[in-house]
Amino acid sequence: MPTPNHTEDFSRLQQQYSEIFFTSTKPNHLAMDTRKFAEAICRRLFAREMGKEPDKVTTLDGYLEFFKNRKLPLEYIYPHIETLQKLGNYAGHDQRSPEPITVDYIQPALSAVDFLMNWYVHTQLQQPHRQFAKGQVTNQTPGASTVTESNNYELEMVGGAIPLDSKFYVTRTVDEQFMEALQRRHSIVLLKGPRQVGKTSLLARGIQRAREAGIQVVLTDCQKLQNAPMRSLEDFLLTVSTLLAKQLKLSVSPKSVWDSDCMPTLNFETYFMEHLLTSTKQPVLWAIDEADYLFHHSFSSEVFSLLRSWHNERALNPITPCHRLTIAIAYATESYLFIKDQNQSPFNVGTKLVLTDFTLEQLADLNGRYGTPLRTSAELQEFFDLVGGHPYLVRAGLNDLVSHSLSVSQFRSQATQDEGVYGDHLRRIVMLLHRDPPLSDIVRNLFRGKPCPEYDSFYRLRSAGILRGESKDQPQFRCQIYADYLKQHLLS
Repeated sequence: MPTPNHTEDFSRLQQQYSEIFFTSTKPNHLAMDTRKFAEAICRRLFAREMGKEPDKVTTLDGYLEFFKNRKLPLEYIYPHIETLQKLGNYAGHDQRSPEPITVDYIQPALSAVDFLMNWYVHTQLQQPHRQFAKGQVTNQTPGASTVTESNNYELEMVGGAIPLDSKFYVTRTVDEQFMEALQRRHSIVLLKGPRQVGKTSLLARGIQRAREAGIQVVLTDCQKLQNAPMRSLEDFLLTVSTLLAKQLKLSVSPKSVWDSDCMPTLNFETYFMEHLLTSTKQPVLWAIDEADYLFHHSFSSEVFSLLRSWHNERALNPITPCHRLTIAIAYATESYLFIKDQNQSPFNVGTKLVLTDFTLEQLADLNGRYGTPLRTSAELQEFFDLVGGHPYLVRAGLNDLVSHSLSVSQFRSQATQDEGVYGDHLRRIVMLLHRDPPLSDIVRNLFRGKPCPEYDSFYRLRSAGILRGESKDQPQFRCQIYADYLKQHLLS
């Protein structure tokens, strides 16, 4: 039972929570209030860990750094804290071209506040009977089947790469195919699949297996390069080679041997072959994740042409340093849309492996690992029809069923609601479509019974994970949730 001080502290937190939803204020001020609520949660978590309040005012960045440095098991809430931080910071600072801050715009922050309040009360205060939604609290009679993250069942954060030791990772046929390709040291191994199908998680497991086998691994996550200044091919190759050199702790920096009179690709190749590859006698795996980022740069063809030339050189000259190199590339986009000369593309050589959504059998296996919240074959089928085997939707949905003790019908009724478990995810899809009006019009026409007008748009929608199928004339939405939500928001 909470002490009087704890009771008073919780009352203050509950009041702060309620005021977010019931105080009349401008949306930009409301966004900043949601960030303050996240700070209040983090301050209490800090105090629980250290036994005292912070010595100084701490930002969300500071709290997150503290939690991660101490390896606290809070991964489940990090995405929600980051949502509140991002929207709160955006609302609190002057923007060059500000997007209008409306109630709809900050809806992800309101959903995150609800999530954090429930998480804190259920897991830290051990009061799973209290349920918070839109500023209100209801008390439910605790039942024997109530499951929360902190007591009967251990859940994980959903989103991003799945931890290597996760019991919720589903091994598919493509996993062993990938491991075999790495073991045989294929020249180029391609991991292709729509967004959020598990490419990064599989790549991480391949990297781990390679390290265990004594292979030297270097990684380039192209997503992390988005904020780096990339005005030219030379900027990109210098940045990549510098990051690779730091991973291997090389004493010779790329800039120190870069020749301004040479082409950037030649400088990069020379450094890669003479310094990176020669730094070890072991085979080398260069893993490139989120390669789609490069397709939108004018210099992408030159980068991929260089990788293709290394593949060719390895085949023609067995004593070249390339003979010890394997390049694994994870991507979603159809490469031919951006690389016009396919003879210069690495995406039509080597070993191509395609990741697909979960099957019904794989869903049944994962359902068992979550404690069987889907109790009958009929419930399994109903859930599968709804999410279509989409790995992220499957895991987030099972998490939601377990953590909130929902029935399938309850889950279905709120699956496409903005405050539901998929709210942030679905709103991002709509936002991306709104940024591309021609593509939005194509999706609208799909609901009117018209096919995709050309393969370009079909492949773009399929790569984005919105559509599935093999023909532009018979496209299908990836899952029923997408079809229902997009129809509601694009045709209304």
